Amino acid sequence: MPYDHLNGNGSTIAFADTGFTAEIKRFNEPAESIEVLDKTHLGSDFTTRRPGVVHDFGEMSMTINYDPDTTPPVGLMEEVTITYRPPPGSAPGTVGAKRKFDGFISSFEPGEASNDTIGEATITVQVDGDVQRIDSAAGP
Repeated sequence: MPYDHLNGNGSTIAFADTGFTAEIKRFNEPAESIEVLDKTHLGSDFTTRRPGVVHDFGEMSMTINYDPDTTPPVGLMEEVTITYRPPPGSAPGTVGAKRKFDGFISSFEPGEASNDTIGEATITVQVDGDVQRIDSAAGP
């Protein structure tokens, strides 16, 4: 019986089409940025700037625990869901906050294996489009 690498109390990342899931050890959320438009002209007394309309969530990197018997979906565009652990003191069945977006793994670097049934890797996930933020929700 393979090791269940998903900790029910931890944060996870899941890829919808391939079903690849992993426990997140540490990560950074995608940083949101927008283009800055320089509106300064020859008659300006000061530099003037305006926000652009294109948002860029870029990429995120993380260290994961995964089942080495599964194949990571490197280079496959999928819906990605990150689920945080529920807030401390939450009612039983509470689901932690989520982040959903389209994206793909652009880099997969295997790391140390703690034993023969769990693997560690550092991955880079490219974000395509918007990131949907979903608050924690009470269970049934």
